[in-house]
Amino acid sequence: MKRPLSLSILGWFIIIFNAFGMLCAAYIVHGMPLEMDDWSWTSLDPWKLAGLGILCELVLILAGSAILRGRFWGRSLYVGVTILDLVFGVIIQRFFFGLYPSLLTLAPKIAIFAVASFILFRPAARSYFHRS
Repeated sequence: MKRPLSLSILGWFIIIFNAFGMLCAAYIVHGMPLEMDDWSWTSLDPWKLAGLGILCELVLILAGSAILRGRFWGRSLYVGVTILDLVFGVIIQRFFFGLYPSLLTLAPKIAIFAVASFILFRPAARSYFHRS
């Protein structure tokens, strides 16, 4: 079965934007030694936080490539990691930085996740992932 166009667009969107996010995280890590004193007010280790962000980006790139290849586990991986990213993002903002997560930061992530989930679980996508 031919891959639906919406899955092609979504798979490349996931790969490109997470690769860009990984490059941004690497850029932040590169400049981090100069800014280490700014993290003294929190118990969170900035190196571990940046490493976790880069790992998350790599896993999402893997999920995007699996979606393009028609692997069933790719969409499950994308949904699971994105939900964990949202939950841990709220927890880290609230409990480590003392901030209340803003609707301005959560709304775009939730909207993109909702659209991607709709595309991933449409009947055409389901039949594409369940093909023999």
